[in-house]
Amino acid sequence: MQASVPAWAIWVGWLLVIVGWAVAHFTAQRRDAQSSRRKGVHELIGAIREGLEGVRDRAVEYHTSDRDAARERRLVFDLKLVGLRLASLNQLFPGREAPVSACLVGLRRAITRAHFGG
Repeated sequence: MQASVPAWAIWVGWLLVIVGWAVAHFTAQRRDAQSSRRKGVHELIGAIREGLEGVRDRAVEYHTSDRDAARERRLVFDLKLVGLRLASLNQLFPGREAPVSACLVGLRRAITRAHFGG
């Protein structure tokens, strides 16, 4: 004798399959979004690091050679570029912003030693 499966059991089985697929799908989407965000943050931090290294190198060059207006402009531009990148890093973490403006003013003053404006 063959036992028959109630119709509701078949529907419950299909419902569990669909719910399981939806949970797996949305979990994977969230994981991919977080992974993409981490990758973007990592790239931005790398760009900030490279920018700061460039500022350091240009500052050493500026302070160890004769005064050059083009070098001054490039150094100020590089500092502003680092500031923009830091500000965009702040936008990625709302509620946990760092005081970028104050830090950049201090960095600019330390590097330029008030020899030129910017």
